[in-house]
Amino acid sequence: MPTINPALYRVMQFLLTLTFRLYLPTTIRGKRRLPPGPYILVANHSSNLDPLLLGWAMRPTPIYTMAKAELWAVPVVRWLVANLGAFPVDRNLKDTQAMRTSLTVLKGEQVLMIFPEGTFSNEGTPLPMHNGAVRLAVKLRCPIVPAYLDGTYRALPGMARFARPARLRVIFGRPLDLAAYYDVPLTEQRSAAAVAEMERAVRSLRPRR
Repeated sequence: MPTINPALYRVMQFLLTLTFRLYLPTTIRGKRRLPPGPYILVANHSSNLDPLLLGWAMRPTPIYTMAKAELWAVPVVRWLVANLGAFPVDRNLKDTQAMRTSLTVLKGEQVLMIFPEGTFSNEGTPLPMHNGAVRLAVKLRCPIVPAYLDGTYRALPGMARFARPARLRVIFGRPLDLAAYYDVPLTEQRSAAAVAEMERAVRSLRPRR
């Protein structure tokens, strides 16, 4: 099971509260829809701010996160993310270790955060989603909860180093029930259909301009 350092978690939540209330004022909607764990939390991904924002919006519920393996190459970053519930995933191959860790998190009745697009895209230009979250949800028969993060690309686009002021929104949707896929083989066709359902659930939460 990945590690969450309680003291570090509290410090990060305090700093993020200052950030997302004062510098990047954030509105959170739909949080009452969240079920008890375990479940997989999926969201669009358009900025490096996304995991911080979603982790803050979920407070006080701690969440565990699949994070790109490249973060583990920098010692300070590795220590930080590894003590905040993140674990590495190699996006260039089918990472069986990351899948096993994900199963451990969900079997422990926890919340697992995944960005199914695999990398961040320009806001308004979503990338196709991968099927890892669907495979886990069907295997463990747990719900997928969609979320939409609005404004993070405007605040911190691409590889920008500093965020600029912007208003952000986090919208949680209703849990996605994939029970129709539980008792049948998850063929490539069925997997694609389930991924399409997940994509629609996330995209439907996008605020109208």
